[in-house]
Amino acid sequence: MARPSRFQTFFFGLIPATALAVLRIVVGGITLIWSLTLLFQVDPLLTWLRVDPVRDIGWWQFWPTAPEGLVVSLVIGLILASILMTLGLWTKAATWAMFVLVLIIQRYNPFAFNGGDFILRSVLLLGLALAPAGAYLSIDSWRRSRSIVWEAPLVPAWTLRFIQLHISMGYILTVLLKLQGDTWLGGTALWYAFGLDGLTRFDVPAWAVTPPIGSLLGWATLVVELGVGVGVWFRKTRPYVLVAGVILHLAIAAAFEIGFFSYVMLASYLAFLPHRRDVRMLSRRVVLDPEPV
Repeated sequence: MARPSRFQTFFFGLIPATALAVLRIVVGGITLIWSLTLLFQVDPLLTWLRVDPVRDIGWWQFWPTAPEGLVVSLVIGLILASILMTLGLWTKAATWAMFVLVLIIQRYNPFAFNGGDFILRSVLLLGLALAPAGAYLSIDSWRRSRSIVWEAPLVPAWTLRFIQLHISMGYILTVLLKLQGDTWLGGTALWYAFGLDGLTRFDVPAWAVTPPIGSLLGWATLVVELGVGVGVWFRKTRPYVLVAGVILHLAIAAAFEIGFFSYVMLASYLAFLPHRRDVRMLSRRVVLDPEPV
């Protein structure tokens, strides 16, 4: 019998469920916190289609004439589903419910959300809904064995690859889009960003966001984003580009009011955890001794 090719092994081989389990717990926690914040912003944040019905309403925008209390009920449902997903109880149903609820909620006012919310919905939640995310470190796994099992079961790799490839391509496409204009190469992108009222957390002096300092910071951002998109696939470069990505997103979170974008992106890095069979092995070796993806 012929040995499977590297392509078959990469996409359809078996891998420990460790990364999926850790990713599920963190994404569930982030979605829980995000949905709790939405609960206090339902009106008017998520009622735009009802208060401004003259705008175009497409088939993808869910029931614009719905009763006032429906959006609140949807957010409460998302909170409950997030708790179940985080704990790993009825994981498959809870994760699919989260994906559908986030999709519906975001359709009420697409302009109230950003790229981080899209990554949360269409990459992380969808990928985890397709995956056996409750196979490890979950109440579901405990119910099957009636004991805590530290050795992760083997699961098909393709769902994790779905998440990994989307994160990688997202960074690469972001760089390509930025290179199409003049602001990033010309060094004025940060000047424009810090000039947006209501977006920045603090004022910065002009010399810090205009050439040459602004140019260097802008080019460094492009290098880091491209580095994460490409370098994450190579064992030797993966720890360094991920650390650079962490620094970049923490800086973005500190400088700009952009919701949960940075935290969602940092959570997505957990998809690249080494393939350890025991979650307790994910310590300093994650950085110092990463395994191939």
